[in-house]
Parts: sequence; structure tokens; C-alpha cells
Amino acid sequence: MDGLLLQTIEGLGDAPIVSVGCEIWERLQSEKEQVSQKILSQGSLCHPHEEIMESEASEEYGHETLMRPVGGILADRFGGARILVPVFIAVALLGVLMGCPWMPTFTVGALGAAAALGLGNGAVFKLVPQYFPKETATVTGLVGAFGGLGGFFPPLVLGVLRDAAGAYTWGFIFLAIFALFCLAINYRVFLKTSRPVRMATAMI
Repeated sequence: MDGLLLQTIEGLGDAPIVSVGCEIWERLQSEKEQVSQKILSQGSLCHPHEEIMESEASEEYGHETLMRPVGGILADRFGGARILVPVFIAVALLGVLMGCPWMPTFTVGALGAAAALGLGNGAVFKLVPQYFPKETATVTGLVGAFGGLGGFFPPLVLGVLRDAAGAYTWGFIFLAIFALFCLAINYRVFLKTSRPVRMATAMI
């Protein structure tokens, strides 16, 4: 990845900085697609002799998208931070299921994790105006940017861990651990305070 960036920058020479940024982003996206295709071409993420059908992947991403407004509705009623608690717990448990070397458990884990992450996506945007009322647009942009990075790095991490360990299991275990880490951050930053506006003001 570092070599890709270096080659891109050297190849652009004295081009304007905006053009450099656009070119780097395009090449990173191309690298991401190549890694994703490599993962899919090698068969199941859990078992090397099973095939992942493109239609199944489309259905997974489709219902994840449909769960986003549901997460927003629930967050409006119960609070974004409270909705994120079961979301992170579910992702941790489902991440372990995806790490099991059996296709049915992987399928349940993948579909369940996609639904949970969709709920979480909707809940996160409830927190933005609640905790950052004066910087809503800025923070919304940052959330969207980190969401884009979240879609970029996981395939790369899975590929690196598979090359190192010979299987994707540790990648999903890492996902479960990271979900528990996010659960702890959510509790410490959002749930321990009862006055979010004051907390946001203090952080600024």
C-alpha cells in the first residue's frame, strides 16, 4: 500500500494537489476492488471449498441498507447510544460465528452482522446533533468519511490476516474484539453523561 502511494505521487509530478488527491483515491479504490475480488475468488470466507454467490452478497448489503432507517427510528425513540449497545454486542457475537469453519454459521453471522451494522449506522447519526449541535455539518462529514474508510480497510485487513494465518478466522475474531472496544467507548463517552450538550461544549 505504501508503495502504491509512492508510485502514484511520483508519477504525478507537479500536478495540482487536488488532482493528486483524486488520483490517489482512484488508485486506492482500484486496489480495494482487486483485493475484494481476490477474496471472493478464493471461495468462502470461512471455508476454502465453498463458493460465495454474488446474489447472496447483494442481498446482504441490501438488507443492511434497509436497516439504516430502522436504526434511525429506534434511535429517535430510545437514544442513539442506547441502540448502539445491543448493536456492538450483536456484532461481537456474530463476528465469532463468522469465524467458525462451517458455512451455515458464517451465513447467519454475516447476515446478522450486516443487519446490526445497518441499525448502528442509523443510530450514529442521532448522536451528531445531540452532542454537537453547533458543529452538526462538520461532524456529519467526519462520520461519513470514517464510514468510507470503514468500507475500505476491512477487506485489506482480512487479506493480510489470511496471508499470515492461512484463514480468515482471525479477521472475524478481530472484528468481534473491535466491537467490544467500541462498546466500551460508547459507554464511557456517551452513556456515562446525562448532559450531552454540556459535554460537547467542554470538548470544544
